[in-house]
Amino acid sequence: MGIAEQWQAFRTVCAAPIPATFLALAAMQSAIVITIQSIVLNNWLGWLLPNAFQGPSSDTVATNLFLLIFGLGFELLYVYDAILSRSTVQVVLSCLLNAGLTILAVIQIPQVGDAVVSLKSSYDINADPVVNHDFEFWTVSSGLLIAIVAVLALFSLVLPVAAWYLRVYFSWQSYRNVNPDARLRRSRLVHQSYVMLVKLDVYFIVCFIVIYCVLVLRAVGIEFVLHVVGALSAIAILVLSIWSSKTEHRLGMSFAIVVYIGGLAYFIYRLITVYSPGPDHFRYGSASRLLTIYGGLGMIFFTLTIVNAVYCMLNFGSGLKMFLKDYEEGWKPARQSALELPIQYTQYNRSMERDLDS
Repeated sequence: MGIAEQWQAFRTVCAAPIPATFLALAAMQSAIVITIQSIVLNNWLGWLLPNAFQGPSSDTVATNLFLLIFGLGFELLYVYDAILSRSTVQVVLSCLLNAGLTILAVIQIPQVGDAVVSLKSSYDINADPVVNHDFEFWTVSSGLLIAIVAVLALFSLVLPVAAWYLRVYFSWQSYRNVNPDARLRRSRLVHQSYVMLVKLDVYFIVCFIVIYCVLVLRAVGIEFVLHVVGALSAIAILVLSIWSSKTEHRLGMSFAIVVYIGGLAYFIYRLITVYSPGPDHFRYGSASRLLTIYGGLGMIFFTLTIVNAVYCMLNFGSGLKMFLKDYEEGWKPARQSALELPIQYTQYNRSMERDLDS
């Protein structure tokens, strides 16, 4: 969609009370948590002295804080896209994603606390401290980290309630568009599940590459450049695979499946190297836990995406292509069902014909 169509779609969403409420809740949560998390990240970077960046602990905490900010920004876009596409499964998954971000926020509290204790007693090779002892980072920021967990937990309880009403709203919209065509409704659900998984795959690719390139490769070297180029290429192919699913382009979908299999193999290989004994094992250090979390989740979602991609190809030719083109793009109004069409009566003027038997 163009900019004008995007703006019109946004105005249409805001005019519908239920979708607008769900989007407003997600936007409110993102604004609050991103603001607080940014303050914590700024405090952390200000607390560290330049010589602290020679150690892995400082980079690990900063990366953790950034990933939560990125996750909340991604979730907001994910929610908005779910509303535009009227995807119930994507709305439900956004609630699960919010719960996952809440867990990450809980985990980051002891991680930051342990890093604070470690860095306070750390000195560089010149016996100089690596942090500013005049600034009590933990005293100022610990309450903010707890507040982040509280806000995320609160919205993790509120968003599913709003999602239930949104599901009812989308179900009615879907019925008006698809009517009782069970095959078309099933094909639409498979397509929406595939699109939903592709977008999550992009999220896990970005997070994994950021962790690996920043904490392991230190953002230098040929391997760093290759990973960045490879990640951007993979994301572009995955986005094009959504177009292939909408247009029922078999060659594009087949190529996307091959890319997914390659990505799955990469995650498996990288996690094996993390835990395999050898010269490269020690360079992962504190990044191994983050790589395991995002790599493991990436493997799961890549596998689900491959399965859904195959199902999408099997459903090609079911009429979904025309449906997506006519009624799913740009939040166009739903068509009227047969029960809502005005009844038209046709009056036949029967001419006076001569009865041959008379």
